[in-house]
Amino acid sequence: MKTRTLLTVIVTSLLVIFALSARALAELPGGFQSVPETDEEAVAAAKSAVSAHDPKLAFRGIEKAARQVVA
Repeated sequence: MKTRTLLTVIVTSLLVIFALSARALAELPGGFQSVPETDEEAVAAAKSAVSAHDPKLAFRGIEKAARQVVA
């Protein structure tokens, strides 16, 4: 019984540590953070990039967007 309780505590602790470290990594300078595809800044940047690449192209939408965290 003690072994099972100890194992449960260890596994739970590891899961909490991994969850917190993943969140902290996303907020570290240089890390990336997901943003919704409807984010106004992301849409404006994508439209600008498309028109700068080739004016004949038409912007259709964003599949995935991320923002880099900077200090």
